[in-house]
Amino acid sequence: MSAASRSYRFEVLDQQVRPSTNAEVRVRLVHLPDGRPVTGAVITNHKFQMLMPNAKIITTLMVEGAGPPPVATVEEGNGVYLVHSVVPMAGNWTMTLDARVPGEPEPIEGTVPLRVRS
Repeated sequence: MSAASRSYRFEVLDQQVRPSTNAEVRVRLVHLPDGRPVTGAVITNHKFQMLMPNAKIITTLMVEGAGPPPVATVEEGNGVYLVHSVVPMAGNWTMTLDARVPGEPEPIEGTVPLRVRS
């Protein structure tokens, strides 16, 4: 994690995420020193991981192009970003996001827990 990453936090806004080949998760990106939402960022990568019993890990990655998900991320305004991903099953997931933030020389990274419910 870069030093700049410690100045930012992703917050999950959706509490009712359902399993889907095109799951939508809304996150807010906040600049911690002033508490303001970050606009104009571009999420360049995201990964969802779920630790299964017996140490099996399920990972879904950001997909670009015409296939699902149709759009990887969309900025909705006021620091809120809609993230699309394949999330195949209910359970406790970890979402890792990389973003290019205006004014930061390196991408920032954040990790948040996500509960997916059937």
